Amino acid sequence: MSSEFSGYARSVRRGVRGRHAAGLMSLASVLLIAAPALADEADLPGTLEEVIVTAQKRAEALEDVPIAISAFGGQAIERMRLRSVEEVASLAPSTNYKNQSPAAPSISIRGITSDESGAGSESAVSTYLDGVDISRREGAQMAIYDMDRIEIVRGPQGTLFGTASQIGGLSLITRKPQEEFGGYVNGAVGNLDYRRAEGALNLPVSDVAAFRIAGFHEQRKGYIENKAATAGDPRDYMGLDTTAARASFKFEPNDRFSATVIGYVQHDNPTGTQFTSFTIPTPSLGFADYHKETYQAPRRPSKFERNVYGGTLLIEAELNDNLSFSSITGYREYDYEQYFDLDGGFIPFVDSDITNATSSFYQEARVNFSAGERLKGFAGVSYIRDAVDETIGLTFSEPIFGILQSGVWVLPNGQPNQLVLPPSLGITLDPDRREYRQQKGRKADASAFVDVSYDLTDQLTFNGGARYVRNARRFVSNQPAVGQAGLIKLGVYNSVSAAVAARFVAIDPSFNATDPRHPLFAPYYSALQAALPGAYAAAPKNLMFAATDGALDGEADFDAVLPRFSAQYDFGNGLHAYAGVAKGQRSGFLQADSNGAVAAVDPEQLWNYEVGVKGAFARFRFDTALFHYSWTDFQTMELIDPSNPTLGQRAVNAGSASATGFEFAGTFLVASGVDAFANFSYLDAKFDDFKSSEGDFTGHRFRISPEYQAAIGLNAERPLSGDLTGFFSGRVRYQSKVYFDNENVAPKMDKSHVFVSGNLGVRNAAQGWSVRLFADNLLDEEYLLDAGNSGENFGTPTAIAGAPRTFGLELGLQF
Repeated sequence: MSSEFSGYARSVRRGVRGRHAAGLMSLASVLLIAAPALADEADLPGTLEEVIVTAQKRAEALEDVPIAISAFGGQAIERMRLRSVEEVASLAPSTNYKNQSPAAPSISIRGITSDESGAGSESAVSTYLDGVDISRREGAQMAIYDMDRIEIVRGPQGTLFGTASQIGGLSLITRKPQEEFGGYVNGAVGNLDYRRAEGALNLPVSDVAAFRIAGFHEQRKGYIENKAATAGDPRDYMGLDTTAARASFKFEPNDRFSATVIGYVQHDNPTGTQFTSFTIPTPSLGFADYHKETYQAPRRPSKFERNVYGGTLLIEAELNDNLSFSSITGYREYDYEQYFDLDGGFIPFVDSDITNATSSFYQEARVNFSAGERLKGFAGVSYIRDAVDETIGLTFSEPIFGILQSGVWVLPNGQPNQLVLPPSLGITLDPDRREYRQQKGRKADASAFVDVSYDLTDQLTFNGGARYVRNARRFVSNQPAVGQAGLIKLGVYNSVSAAVAARFVAIDPSFNATDPRHPLFAPYYSALQAALPGAYAAAPKNLMFAATDGALDGEADFDAVLPRFSAQYDFGNGLHAYAGVAKGQRSGFLQADSNGAVAAVDPEQLWNYEVGVKGAFARFRFDTALFHYSWTDFQTMELIDPSNPTLGQRAVNAGSASATGFEFAGTFLVASGVDAFANFSYLDAKFDDFKSSEGDFTGHRFRISPEYQAAIGLNAERPLSGDLTGFFSGRVRYQSKVYFDNENVAPKMDKSHVFVSGNLGVRNAAQGWSVRLFADNLLDEEYLLDAGNSGENFGTPTAIAGAPRTFGLELGLQF
């Protein structure tokens, strides 16, 4: 490296560090100055509002629950203006949530990432909506509006959240109808043509019944400019366009029975997803700045469209003072269609199209019980059935595919490098060849669970429980032949011509198959033409998806017992300590390899060991956790054949891994109406034994598992004059370096980042209106959501960038 470049690099690093430092110091100044100033205006006495959670299937104070949990009530969500699950998850220790598109969220808890797609895929993190399992990735991303609370639990939760909660769970709880008339409406505008509207109306229809309806719309231009957009394709990628509505009806004739019916719909139609190539140059032979631009040129306009429909029935019945019954019934459907440029470059190489239709039924029945003052618990059964029908297509250029091994994508004149065959071969290379795979996945999970807490003394409580689960899986794969690929014919031609030529060389060593003047050329050519038809007929037809000559069908069953045990000690002064052990499992599943054959992948197992301390005092609340888990037979993706990446990837049980971590979260009441919060997590998550077809990854970090995460923030209110109140909410979040795959190498990684967000405004409580300014990513950090992606199978890993600085104005009215 030259001294000039070294000096420039140091200057850039100093500039970036300086910008981070300036941002941190600015916000730290706000936090340090604002808190005492606001405290002067407020009464110092006061207590933190108690946080009630239902993670253990009963209402409990947060500090009484012997598991690691973060809870965000509707008031906190609104006060901090958390407008997506991604923003909420960013404030929970050891939690990462990345949203590439509405059908492709990635959630990682304590280093284990759940982002598998496909008809046979399984989740490692549960997502629940009003108690209904919606964990399948393509349908799990839901808009958050009119929320009651969001709970994020960390660590295996088999008895609480089912078989998919191998390392944790996310529970979204919406607001239910209330006894009093009321509602609200919010509207926001901002840069990038941002528009957002949200509202809800609560209507009591009698003394025992009420109705609530809520609606939501959000849209924004994409922040990535597509400089190779073709006719009809949007020039802005990574935009937003979501519309959703929800209606609920609650019948509560007395304080011992209630029934709530919920129906919801959501429609997503954003602009295209960015996939900017790291390796394909631009037409000017440079490389795209993937934080701002892309050069994607799909053969037809990029598209993403998803529809979600669902309904839920919740029944709560108190049978007597010691026994209650709960039932959760849910049915939902979603479908989506996607078309995108997979290679991420301006050359017309590989496009992908996906259509998916999924239906799901969920039923849980549970009894909560108590005996005396020391024993309490719950027991129940649950059942979930999924049906997934999916078609995945690849449209690719054989002329470009033919030069893949050369690594030269673009010629010096800025045109795509392509293989050109002489007409005499009689072989045509299709520039728009499409091959596809049809898949059907059927899932049925039946389980029974019990969880009991017993107070051995007034201070010491033991908790224990287990879930037995049986996972039934069926997978059907069909890869139709679509005519023989020209490149396959070329391979056959080269092989047969070499074999035939060898026979004539044996007769005359001077024979050369490229010399038509040689006396043996005519008989050679005749022999070649006679051999080719049979060789072509015997050769494969498809290049990407080997033709299966009909659907291949496979079935498999997996079962497991998932226990959890813990002990909790109450020191009597608001301080609690707990220790626990729990087993988690991600179910086995079925998949199709490149030949279409259906094969099983075994379940993966995880044992988690954890100790924690929680405290709840008048003005300070905190919780800490120290954990270690061992992970065996973990499921991961690897290339089927590293020498031919275009064959794609397969899931395998790879080996063993472990992680050790520490988490802290705390809230401090500075004064009445002024609170500060902080959280921190450390994670050492590495593979203990992992030898893949792609290399030995032993000692490498897990993907999307930053070693450090931290956040600090301040929420404050201050009376101004009359009915006016000023309010402020600000937060700073830090995340250390992350890798996006098991190799742990650039460019499939992202450096550490600091993010600053906040809002401030005024409200009139008497009249119900409010106005505020807001900003996210105030330092305009350039970061990645993902890198590598499917393009890597074709020699062109791609990048997906996160959103830049956004800001705007929001108006609200409550009534």
